[in-house]
Amino acid sequence: MPPFLSCRVMLQYCLHWQLINWHLSLAQSVERKHIFMPRPSVQSARLNEIVAAAAKCVAQYGLEGVTLVRIAAETGLKRPLIRHHAGNREEIINAVVTHVLAEFEELTKYYAQALPKKNASYAAVDYLFDSQSHSDPAEMMVSQSIVATGERVPTECAALLKWVDDFTLVIAEAIR
Repeated sequence: MPPFLSCRVMLQYCLHWQLINWHLSLAQSVERKHIFMPRPSVQSARLNEIVAAAAKCVAQYGLEGVTLVRIAAETGLKRPLIRHHAGNREEIINAVVTHVLAEFEELTKYYAQALPKKNASYAAVDYLFDSQSHSDPAEMMVSQSIVATGERVPTECAALLKWVDDFTLVIAEAIR
């Protein structure tokens, strides 16, 4: 065998093994990615838990009575973890207000869609004054606390009053 051929064969052999090793390392790195997946985030679940606890605190103590200590006691989480997931007290209150207003808006949409075309005024009165509760009492306490402290939280109070206007328009439309 001529020497240049053996060098050529040797070079092909080396390249072949490098290619095989590269494929193996690539396959192993892909396997590692599937094995070592990061754990799923609990951010949204924690935030929902904190907002629900804060709403419960507002219902019990009013808007001024909401503290990180009370929210921590309600959730069983430590204060730094609450601050990490939900921010400071003002951010938590804003999240509670946003949550309550979203619930009220959803209830208003449901109410508007549920009214029949015929005799809508009777259905509206029946719905508003029936013995069933259509909203969470804690959410009602949050809305009352927002209105009571309207000077201190003007943006939240304005958003709540806008919802009241929207709901009033739905009722007025049903009565016409």
